[in-house]
Amino acid sequence: MDSYPKPARRIRGEAKKSDCYTAAMSQSDIQVDVLIVGAGPSGSTAATALAKMGHSVAIIDKGIFPRHKTCASWVNALAFSRLNYLEAELPNLVDCPFYGIRFYNESMSRQGTYNERQPSGYLTLRSKFDHGLARLAVLSGATFLQNVAPRTSRKTGMAFGRNSATGKSSARSF
Repeated sequence: MDSYPKPARRIRGEAKKSDCYTAAMSQSDIQVDVLIVGAGPSGSTAATALAKMGHSVAIIDKGIFPRHKTCASWVNALAFSRLNYLEAELPNLVDCPFYGIRFYNESMSRQGTYNERQPSGYLTLRSKFDHGLARLAVLSGATFLQNVAPRTSRKTGMAFGRNSATGKSSARSF
């Protein structure tokens, strides 16, 4: 299994605010400005953006990466044009481009084809794509905590995580 690089320690000019999140992981507490539940494409992309803006960020996910996830296995090319930092990471995130799409009717007797000169999108496995995006978040300064199952308490509005292997509590004090 690939390991995630540890983010560089941030030196911030101001003291931590009281509204920071505290996560207790492996007998040690970490305080972060933002806690993101789920390291899929949205969570990892948000973590990368926030970390690059100078916020301290932790992502928790119930899975262990790389993980299999059933998906259509294609990513729209617009995602890469709108998030410039992904261009350089293309080989680490996707397998091959496709340049159009063909639609068939139910009986497969008729078809419609749309072709482009530039890639319409990219084929990939979600395990590769999610793993690559989570790795970019960590390289940007986010902390990534795997095998942590989130749950919430309606009475207190607090969120908790539980390590599914050990059963120990893993997040607190929101």
